[in-house]
Amino acid sequence: MLQEHTDEVCMSSLQEILDQDAPLHSSTTPCPRVELIPPCLTILRLLAEYNTTCRHRLARKISTYSLITR
Repeated sequence: MLQEHTDEVCMSSLQEILDQDAPLHSSTTPCPRVELIPPCLTILRLLAEYNTTCRHRLARKISTYSLITR
């Protein structure tokens, strides 16, 4: 998974979901892609926990922190 830069794929997916679908998501009109956010965050956490290279790569990007806290 790390050779395929899974962290970058998760980050781009999260960014796309938060930019496009999250503003439209509500209890009356749910967006199914918003439910992908917790699994993406779990993948990122596990990658960062078990791989120092991935952890350092994520730590260097300030956009990582703003994306995760959104």
